[in-house]
Amino acid sequence: MSTQQNTDMDHSEIEWLILADGAEVVNGKLYVLGGGWDRITAGELPWPQHMAIAVAIRVPWMDTNRQTPIEIELADGDGASLAKAQGGFVVGRPPQATPGQPLRSQIVLNMNVAFPKLGTYSVVCRLQDSERSFPFEVAPGPELMTQLLDRGETGSA
Repeated sequence: MSTQQNTDMDHSEIEWLILADGAEVVNGKLYVLGGGWDRITAGELPWPQHMAIAVAIRVPWMDTNRQTPIEIELADGDGASLAKAQGGFVVGRPPQATPGQPLRSQIVLNMNVAFPKLGTYSVVCRLQDSERSFPFEVAPGPELMTQLLDRGETGSA
């Protein structure tokens, strides 16, 4: 069995993104409450929601100890922005790290959002020259579905 690290990375990349009810990073560990969802059930519109966006970034050895810009945006299905956060992070080289090994940085963004309509939304994460989109749905709950049907609406608006 090989223990050699993959050091072929030439730029930082997004490893994964998790949507959750709440999250925080403490001492390099991610703590998640109600995580891993891809659907919100709305009881009314606009639907107020507290949510967390947790992102893991794999950073190559040569990108450590330098500032890396990041942008996280929440957008509706038409691309209209509901929220946007911009910043940067620096990953240091811990003394016990193997030279050349990629390292992980985790970032959490907690926010309160009011979703104005039902449908597809996405979290777009931009890192240097790359971009990844993570879609999710805002779907009607039973009460809202009843109201929409009573008004003759399909619930997809």
